[in-house]
Amino acid sequence: MLKKILFILIVFATNNTFSQCLTPVSLSTSNITFSNAQANWSAISGAYRYVLKYRICGTTQWSSLQTYSPDSSRNIPSLQQATCYEWTIRTFCDSTNNQIRSDWSDTISFTTATFVAAPFNPLIVNNLDTNYCGLKTSLKLYLSQAANEPDIESSILTSDKGSFDLNSMNIGDSVGYAILTTNSQTINASLRATLVFTNYAMIQANDSSGGIVGFFTIENLNPGIKVSSTSPNDGNNYTSGLTSEVYFGEYFVNPDYSCVLNFYTELESELNDLKNDTTSLNIICNTTGIIESVFKPKRLLKSYNILGTEAKKSTGIVINIYSDGSVEKTVKTKY
Repeated sequence: MLKKILFILIVFATNNTFSQCLTPVSLSTSNITFSNAQANWSAISGAYRYVLKYRICGTTQWSSLQTYSPDSSRNIPSLQQATCYEWTIRTFCDSTNNQIRSDWSDTISFTTATFVAAPFNPLIVNNLDTNYCGLKTSLKLYLSQAANEPDIESSILTSDKGSFDLNSMNIGDSVGYAILTTNSQTINASLRATLVFTNYAMIQANDSSGGIVGFFTIENLNPGIKVSSTSPNDGNNYTSGLTSEVYFGEYFVNPDYSCVLNFYTELESELNDLKNDTTSLNIICNTTGIIESVFKPKRLLKSYNILGTEAKKSTGIVINIYSDGSVEKTVKTKY
């Protein structure tokens, strides 16, 4: 009789543990792309955390994710394109021994989208702070890519004239900055010289925490200059869309005579696509030319968003390109 009573108490305690923690309901899947999806459910009162598991339809191997109350959604990452997935979720209502938990919910399925690659066509803008002959000036490099373009593996910028003043650069000097903006984050990096020779220097980019996020090499070709960089492969070969802005402080020296200064950009993607671009700037020496360049009104030619598409009705970060060759980054809150 005692054993029977104990068994009843154990069954009651077990059932009571589950009944105290409700199973999520109102399940749905949204924001489905070729590689991600968002699982949604109704928040449970008293929930501490949720464990979600998902798998390819028809398979037995589950993968698990968790999130904490009050969240009622969770991104499911790193999915295969054009593939059926199913997921289920349960609630945990204590933070200690995980005994107070619900049953698994119903299983809900969805199918990821088919990936459609965009052509490799980065927008490239190279510019100088001043175009007056013989002066040291800042060199600005802008680049943007649309979503689903192949990732850039390497980039080379050369010019047919001008030079870097490497004699005024020392190891450890701050030589500029870089800003990388994607649809999910912005990385601000400082540029510092790590090696400096007569006609060659290596520049390291560090984020705000001191982590290394990239390298550049700059050199004098006599005539002209060369800036090279290589990006580490992140494993998926495609970008979600980005804008890159690199600013080298006053180390570039303009030619000391009136001329057309050409910058040539060569980009290669991780899939071996090639993109070539030429930027031509007028270098002036006469006073009349300076006055005209200062007082001639500049016109807005085009605006692009961080995805590299023309921003006629976009909000957020916008890159404006003007008739005088200047580039400005603005934030539009409405149109």
